[in-house]
Amino acid sequence: MNTILLAGGGHSQLAAMPLLGPAARRRALHVRLLSPQPELLYSGMMPGWLAGRYTFSECAIPLAAIARRHGIEWIEETIAGVDFPARCVVGATGARHAYDVLALNVGAESIIAGAPAPISQGAMPVLPVKPFVRFVALWNDFLRRPDARAARFVVIGGGAAGFELACALRAFCRGAGEANAGPAATGSVTLVSESSLLASFAPRAARLARAALARNGIALQESRRFLGRDAHRLHLDGAGPTVAAEVVLVATGALPPAWLSDAARAAGVATAPDGGIAVDTAMRSPSHPEVFASGDCASFVGARVPRSGVHALRQGPPLAHALEAAAIGGPGALPARAHYRPQRHALALLDCGDGRAIGARGPFAFEGRWAWRWKDRIDRGFLARQRQGL
Repeated sequence: MNTILLAGGGHSQLAAMPLLGPAARRRALHVRLLSPQPELLYSGMMPGWLAGRYTFSECAIPLAAIARRHGIEWIEETIAGVDFPARCVVGATGARHAYDVLALNVGAESIIAGAPAPISQGAMPVLPVKPFVRFVALWNDFLRRPDARAARFVVIGGGAAGFELACALRAFCRGAGEANAGPAATGSVTLVSESSLLASFAPRAARLARAALARNGIALQESRRFLGRDAHRLHLDGAGPTVAAEVVLVATGALPPAWLSDAARAAGVATAPDGGIAVDTAMRSPSHPEVFASGDCASFVGARVPRSGVHALRQGPPLAHALEAAAIGGPGALPARAHYRPQRHALALLDCGDGRAIGARGPFAFEGRWAWRWKDRIDRGFLARQRQGL
């Protein structure tokens, strides 16, 4: 019986399981899922959880239960490496998990371009947003501080994730709308962007985002790169002051985990310049046809695919078809339905933290309380569908 090993348990594997489970029963395949926790934090609701608008259980996907529902064996395991020549995944416990076909969806790690070392050392709490599992643990540790809401927060990263996190932290400082959390008792939030704010979005979306930051009392430092820090301040290039900070959240671009890149290069598995596993449109390695990768750890050859939850979820159905075909047919050509074709424009709904949301798709952008209600309905509906039948 051929074994398909789903390593990581990210959003694309979540979306693949409803198709892959029945296919495995038809084809007499053994499918296993390795993930570090039985629940997966849904990225679309993470800012709301950070702000205190949702409980963790409201925005956690029951990954292990979904796997079992589809006849997929779930194994709790933090992945420490991959032995590609021996075709096995190595867990943090030292356990070795064999595979015939491997699907990697192990996420990414937040980075600060050009200066990772100075901010990763010292007493100032630094919370990289990715991987999510580690971020949740770090944030829960921080919440034990009695003065957590009064801290001076700095978010590094001017993309969609950085914007939403800054807004969420402002709501957190204010007590997520608590009547007794007055302005005098709240902390501060500064957003630092190496480029212009929301540079990959339409100009109107960026204007709406700047207005939202101003409305919520969030300081913005644009076109300034992080250089280093002392005990309580960050140093940035360009014109402007140093920035007071007690807690730093890193929401810059993310790279595939270094352990994965190192293992792939050592084994001759094709990688992209950013260290991601190089894949074709079927999410298959061109050098190792038994290896597939999706989500943040994959780098598509000849196509620009943003590393976001929206795109990762859409990779799930074709990934399921690709894994089924590879498990029964070996290294041959894969069917058309196994190829992922990214949409040109995807709808983004950004939580402003104050009951409003900004929507953007291609050149269009809008904002309003109705947009937040729409986002909330979409997110809750997605979670309800995942839990259906459990």
